[in-house]
Amino acid sequence: MTNPINSYNLIPYIGKYAHFGEVYEGIQGKLDCDYWVLASNETKAREHFTQVPSMLQCFEEWFGPYPFYEDGYKLVESPHLGMEHQSAVAYGNQYLNGYLGTDLSGTGHGLKWDFIIIHESGHEWFGNSITTADIADMWVHEGFTNYSETIFTQCQQGEEAGNDYVVGCRKNIRNDIPIIGPYGVNQEGSGDMYPKSASMLHTIRHIVGDSVFKGDAIGDEQGFYHSTVTSADVETFSACSASAISAKCSINICAPPRSRPRMGGVQEEALRPAGRTAWTAWRRR
Repeated sequence: MTNPINSYNLIPYIGKYAHFGEVYEGIQGKLDCDYWVLASNETKAREHFTQVPSMLQCFEEWFGPYPFYEDGYKLVESPHLGMEHQSAVAYGNQYLNGYLGTDLSGTGHGLKWDFIIIHESGHEWFGNSITTADIADMWVHEGFTNYSETIFTQCQQGEEAGNDYVVGCRKNIRNDIPIIGPYGVNQEGSGDMYPKSASMLHTIRHIVGDSVFKGDAIGDEQGFYHSTVTSADVETFSACSASAISAKCSINICAPPRSRPRMGGVQEEALRPAGRTAWTAWRRR
C-alpha cells in the first residue's frame, strides 16, 4: 500500500488461495488487477471476474480515473458477502449475478452483473477516495455508489435499462427517518441513503444533462481526491459547479446550506424550472 487507508477498510484473510490477474489499460496507464480466490473456486472465478474490465471502463468514464493506481485493484474472496476494502474488495457473492442471485430493482437488469463487483468497486471513488468525516453523512458514500449501479447498467444495457433500474429500486425506499443522521454520536441516518439518494442524483442528472453531471461527478472526485469531507462540502461543490441548474431553477442552490434542500425525512420541496415540470428533492424535517 502506498496510499493512506481508513481503519475500517483493513481486514486480513487466511486461506488456501489461488491467484490470477490481468492488466487493465486505463486512463492513467496500466492498472494491475489481482484476484485471490479459494483454490476450489478458481475456474468459476476466472470466468465470473471478466466483468471487472467493463466496470473499470464505465466508472473511469463517469467518475474519473480509478483512485488507487499505485496500489492496484483486487478482488479477494471472503466468507461474508462483501465490503469495499480499499484496493482489495472483499468478494463473497457466490459467483452469482445480482445480489446473491436476486435483483434489488425487480426489473431483471440487475441480474446481468454481479452486485458486489459493481457496488463495492464503486466505493473506491465514493467512500475510499472521498470519505466523510462523520458517518452521519454516509449518504455521500452510499448514495453515489448506489447510483453507480444505475450508471453501470446504462453502460452495459443502454440508457432505458439504467432508467428502469433506478426507478425499480425506489420500491426499497422506506421514508422512515432522515438520511443524514445526528452528528457527533457515531450514528448513520436512514437506509434510504442508498435508493433515495440515488434517485435524487438521477433527478439532478436529468435536470442538468449528462455532460454537466459527468463533469460534476469527475470534479467531485478530483476536487476531493483522497480527502475527508462533509455532506455540506459535497452539496456546495456539486451545486455551484453545476451552474446550469441555477439558470434553470427558481431557487438559488448556491445559497448557504441551511436554506438549500437537504436529503432525509419525508418532507419534499419542488425545484421548478420556469415553464416546466417540477422535480423534487428531499429535505430534512
